[in-house]
Formats: sequence, C-alpha cells, structure tokens
Amino acid sequence: MNYKRILVVEDDLELNQLVKDVLEKELLQVDSAYDGKEASLMIEKQTYDLIVLDIMIPEKNGLDLLQEIRREKQTPIIVISAKNEDTDSIIGLGLGADDYLPKPFNIKVLVARVKALLRRNDYNLGTEPFQEEELVYGDLTLSLRTYKLYSGDKEIELTAKEYKLLKLLFSNPGKVFSKSQIFEYAWGEEYINDISTIQVHIRRIRKKLEEDPSTPNYIQTVWGIGYKLGGNSE
Repeated sequence: MNYKRILVVEDDLELNQLVKDVLEKELLQVDSAYDGKEASLMIEKQTYDLIVLDIMIPEKNGLDLLQEIRREKQTPIIVISAKNEDTDSIIGLGLGADDYLPKPFNIKVLVARVKALLRRNDYNLGTEPFQEEELVYGDLTLSLRTYKLYSGDKEIELTAKEYKLLKLLFSNPGKVFSKSQIFEYAWGEEYINDISTIQVHIRRIRKKLEEDPSTPNYIQTVWGIGYKLGGNSE
C-alpha cells in the first residue's frame, strides 16, 4: 500500500501531538518537527506528501522555511498561524502555500483540508487515488468499494464495526494498535476502558477468519497493549 507521509511543524507540543494523533487515525504516516531547523533537516532526508507548517516557530520561522522548501520542492503545504492578521495568509499563499488556517482551528477542518490536498495532488500527478480499492493480506482481500471481505473467492460477511476494525489492521499489517486507538477509530468515540467491546468483536472476527480461533494466524494479541495483523510490529 502506498502510505502518505505528512510532516507537522509546530512548536506547541500538545497541538503537534493532537494533529499527529488525528492524522494517524486517517491511516497517514506522520512525523513531527518542533522548530524550523529541525524541519529543514527532516525535509532534506525524507520525501513528504504534505506539510502542515506553523508560521511562528523558533530557530527558523515558517515563512522562511516555506521559501526554502519552494526553491526545491512543490510539496503541498498548509500554513497555520495564531496571528489574527490577513497579511499572514496573503504572504503565506504568495510564497507558495497551498492553504491557510488561522488558530484556533477546528481539527476536523484541518483533516478535511489535508485529505483534499492529497487527493488534488494525486490527480495533478496522475497517480493512483488517495485510497486504494482493495487491501490484501495473505489469502484475504478487503474491498474498500463494496465493504466486503473475501477469503479466496469466498465472501465473509462483516458487520460495519468489523469492517472498520479490519480496515485499520489491513492498512497497517504488523503495526500494533492499542485498544484505545482501535476503539476511537472504529467507534468514533473516546475510549473509556471499554475492553470487553473490543474483545467481543475480535473474537467474532477470529471465528470468521480462523480454522482454530484459539491459535489465530491473522489478528494477533499483543498482551498489555492491543492487537496487530500478523507480522512483526513496527
């Protein structure tokens, strides 16, 4: 699967972590930088599909970093700033930013802007869509168009929650997800130590997938943490 990689450049530790957590729930790979120099070094070493860039960052401010990036790359950039001045948005976009959000912003709006820019960039480059049509693991195929699971040619019926849970795991084989990450992704609610709900759904899925659910080959339990889809954890 072609994962999209995002860089969040924000010196506010809590906001940086919040943006990272929310974007990772959208199955994106997210790196964090906390000042302009650190971000500059990361951009030299790693190719990013999109950058979320705060203007007011230490070491090297966001506008200087934006100019630096644009001399070498056309990576989509969303500029954010706490300053309530129209000049920030005008300057930022004039220097090559693709979008602008003033602080404080609604995190759902940021996610929507990120997705829109990723899709637009894929279209402009003539590459594959942001979301693939199928996720495959071993002999299992999860269709993102029909919301169905297949083992070879045999269809395995899924509930809506089972589909969402499998989509998360299939999109990140080998990666360990905590129970809170799984619950918040599949149920769209804050996790409040509701262990039994997740365990019941995992048990039902294993009965549908495994010859012997007591020794699963697909969804593995990582004791004290959560679950993963086969393989080794990252």
